[in-house]
Order: sequence, then C-alpha cells, then structure tokens
Amino acid sequence: MAIRTSDGSKYQVIPAKLANSKSVLQRNGKTVMTPGKNPLAHQSTMLLKAIATELSKMKPISHEKLSLYSMLCTQVDFLEKRPDTLGKEIEDVLLDDIALRTCAGPEEGYQLDKLSFLLQYLEKNGVQHPRLSQTVSGQDLKKMLKKSGEYATFLRLVEVIRKEYLALPVEKRCAVLNATSIHQSTILGMMLALGKCTPKEYARALNAANCIGGGIWGTRGEEKEAFKGTLAAAGILYDYTQLGWSE
Repeated sequence: MAIRTSDGSKYQVIPAKLANSKSVLQRNGKTVMTPGKNPLAHQSTMLLKAIATELSKMKPISHEKLSLYSMLCTQVDFLEKRPDTLGKEIEDVLLDDIALRTCAGPEEGYQLDKLSFLLQYLEKNGVQHPRLSQTVSGQDLKKMLKKSGEYATFLRLVEVIRKEYLALPVEKRCAVLNATSIHQSTILGMMLALGKCTPKEYARALNAANCIGGGIWGTRGEEKEAFKGTLAAAGILYDYTQLGWSE
C-alpha cells in the first residue's frame, strides 16, 4: 500500500523477491538512498512502512535528527558497510558513560533509585555499579581507578557489557550506538536493547544521571520538559529494536 504526502509524492515498500533478501523503500518509483548512497533496505516490511509514514510527515527530510529513518541509515551505512568498532571501544565509552557516574552527596541516592534496573542487572552478572566521579573523565579517570585498586573491578564490568553487546543483533546494536552518541550512555542503551527497562525507566534514569529531578537541578517544569524530550528519544530507540524484528 502506498503512502502519499501532501505534495503528492508516493512512498511504497517493495517486498523482497528472494528468501533472505531485503525489501526496499521507494519514493515516486525510485529507491530511497541513505546519505552513504546505499539503498534504504531491511528485511522487516513493518519497519520500512513505519519509516515511510515518518518520511511522509518529515519536512525537511533529515537524517541528523533521531528517527527510525536516521537509525536505519546508521545501520546500513555504518554497521552493515563498515566494521563495528564500539565493541573494541567499550572500555573508553563506559569510562565516560553518564549513567556510571554519580553525584557527590545525598543526591546519589536519588540517582541510584532511578537506576535500580541497572543495579539489578549488574548484580546478576556479578559486577557492581562503579559510582565513577562526575568531575574526572577519560584517561585521568582510568589512572584514578588504577591508583585506588578499583580498575580490575571496572574491567570485569567492561567485559560483561562487551560480551552482551557483541551478541546483539544489528538493530539492537544500532540502538546502543545511538544511545551512546546522543545520550552519552552505552549502558542505558544496552538495558533498553536487552529489555531490562522500559522507555519511561530509561528516560527517568538518564535524567537522574544528568542530575535532573529529585531537587538536584531545575524547577519542576524544567524537569518535565527534559523528561518529555528524553522519553520521545527513548521511544524511538525502543520502537526500532521492536520493528526490526517484525514482518
């Protein structure tokens, strides 16, 4: 079924003709291309139909703002056409992961409460939340961990996440990659991809990790506005992982 736009353009999903091949999305009879000049294709017709609906309302069309369309572009241009490097970079990205840092003082309790699903996951895998400093990052943080004798403990967490990430299907790795890029949290992206949290729980945890809510920062109105934006993004990440498996 074709999806028409207000300007008369027509989007249509062309089903795959062979087993194990991919369906493609066309606009006015021409295959929609990614920014990397690759066909916008996927095995899930449901995902492509959702993207067609999204594009029919998107003005102007852009891959720079998070959407199902931008995520499939990322998957096709980067995860399918190039080596996935995030697995190798897990240690460095987790050192800068906002959800692995905590506020100094009583605010930490509020943050950890919103991260309860993450704490449960880590405990089941025999590792702990490292409660990294918010004021030190990157290589300086690594040096601090080594000096305190906590580096080996942190590396055990790194290996748990690395193993889980590499075992994910490409759609879920794409969600994690976007969470890393947009929200600076690989580990929350992992929780969403693994089904360990809902989009609402993800949004609440991310805001708490960024010191938003619980009287840590901003007014109630600012907190609600921040939550609204984060929840919308989390919903897109989640929908992509689900539609990528739909037929």
